[in-house]
Amino acid sequence: NLVLVCRTEVIKMDNTNVYGYEMFVVTSSDYCFKKRRLLKRLRNCNAIILYLV
Repeated sequence: NLVLVCRTEVIKMDNTNVYGYEMFVVTSSDYCFKKRRLLKRLRNCNAIILYLV
């Protein structure tokens, strides 16, 4: 089972919004711990769980 967490970040460049993406794949056994750590570290960004299998 894998959890895919996507981070979206807006970078201001010449009055244009450029979106940067970071993806994290976490095993279900480490899901709670790593999700909490990632969401805490990314609390200023949009953290979205794309799917949970």
